[in-house]
Amino acid sequence: MEESRKCDQANGRADPSQPDTPCRFFQVLLIASTFALSWVGMMVVHEFGHVLFAWASGGMVARVVLSPLEFSRTDLQKNPHPLFVAWGGALVGTVLPLGISLLWRAFRWPAWYVLQFFAGFCLVANGVYLGVVSFMANAADPADLMREGAPQWVLVLFGLVAFPSGLFLWNRLGTHFGLSEARGRVDRRVAIAVFFVLVAIVAAEILTYAG
Repeated sequence: MEESRKCDQANGRADPSQPDTPCRFFQVLLIASTFALSWVGMMVVHEFGHVLFAWASGGMVARVVLSPLEFSRTDLQKNPHPLFVAWGGALVGTVLPLGISLLWRAFRWPAWYVLQFFAGFCLVANGVYLGVVSFMANAADPADLMREGAPQWVLVLFGLVAFPSGLFLWNRLGTHFGLSEARGRVDRRVAIAVFFVLVAIVAAEILTYAG
């Protein structure tokens, strides 16, 4: 694929089967940055869902805690519809990334595979969160949902749908991240861009930390 050749072309290599150290560096940078960005981005979108549903139901947000070093949370000053708000995190946190990913790929914009990985990550994370964590005591959103009347089987069903859907989105993305026949070759511009987006989000969270 075109992305897998760019590192070789940039280094003037005649043998594309043997990527050099700079190529491996950009591969590691892309993979590590994408994982980290997916983690912090997932929490941002999840809390956005709570905030959006709170505003839509007449609630009032006291603060949103976002940090790369702890789990995110949304504290509400007024919450007249707690069940509705509790669902907002997982619903918006999966549907919004999926929609953006599908749109990005439909227009074939650069780095679509990073967005698709992120959407898959959000589905997997939220699926495990509701489907598995609901069996644990005091389990944040799952506990709030069940306390407000949501049956546990609905949370488990959500997990059973979301988790494999996320894995499906990850299928065949490996070569874009330098795996398999790509032999470590990635688009270095995408790797650098993802890294700087990650740095920007982490810096913003540290500077605005409200814990």
